[in-house]
Amino acid sequence: MRIMHIDLDYVFDSDKAQQKRNIQALIQRINAIQPNTIFLQAFADPDANGSADQVYFENRHVPVRDNLFQQVHQLIRDKTQVQQVYAWLPVLAWELPKAQDLNYVEHRQGGQKGYIRLSPFEEKNLAIIVDIFRDFIQHNPVDGVLYHDDITLSDYEDSSASARKYYQEWGFSKRIFNNIRHPLQGRLAKHKTAYLDQLAAGITQVLKQYQPNLLVARNMYAPVVLQPQSEQWFSQSMPSTYRYYDYNAIMAMPYMEQAKDHKKFYLDLIRHGFVAQRFEMQSAPN
Repeated sequence: MRIMHIDLDYVFDSDKAQQKRNIQALIQRINAIQPNTIFLQAFADPDANGSADQVYFENRHVPVRDNLFQQVHQLIRDKTQVQQVYAWLPVLAWELPKAQDLNYVEHRQGGQKGYIRLSPFEEKNLAIIVDIFRDFIQHNPVDGVLYHDDITLSDYEDSSASARKYYQEWGFSKRIFNNIRHPLQGRLAKHKTAYLDQLAAGITQVLKQYQPNLLVARNMYAPVVLQPQSEQWFSQSMPSTYRYYDYNAIMAMPYMEQAKDHKKFYLDLIRHGFVAQRFEMQSAPN
């Protein structure tokens, strides 16, 4: 696969004449680069905090910035040689209007850290997430979905009351969760990993009701590949990924990971195997 990752936040413009020019320039760039696969952003993140405030498609829960995804998707089909288009969407990282009064992932030390994410342990949240994906796929017949890098919980998360009920059911007390050095933390992490990946698999099954041949990829943090023990820090693992997703899009970004030796960083990732792997490269420092 020769993949091009497109961020629609850089295409969108409130000046529609400028937006049209941006779209034309994008199509020209696609034809110049000639990817066979596009990962096309379907959510909007104007404050660049990694969580979706708005989206680029019609739906019943999230404010619509512009129905831009459908337009760009169709132009890619009509004006380029791209063979497959994947929609890039978050699973948990939805920053929805406060009026909806939803519960978000909580950090054990208080507040929220990292991406703002809906707690995956709340039934109301899960229903909303499924609605968003269902609304999307009904009007956007894509070849695949790339799940954002938000399918993650650290060893300090989720400390919400609903999450703790699940931990208790799994056999992990409050004392175990609160002590990140407890010997059972690794087992707890595996339960969280399985829970998150099964959640994503459930969404995939909903999508396949409309697109039976749909493929799914997930974003994975590089440390999970390089240091298997880091499952405890991310609730991600290679074995679980192979089980629940078609492809693993590893974020091979040495600047983000502050790797001193970039060549070694890439070689180490390659050495850990190519099976169903896709590498997302960082072309320049931010």
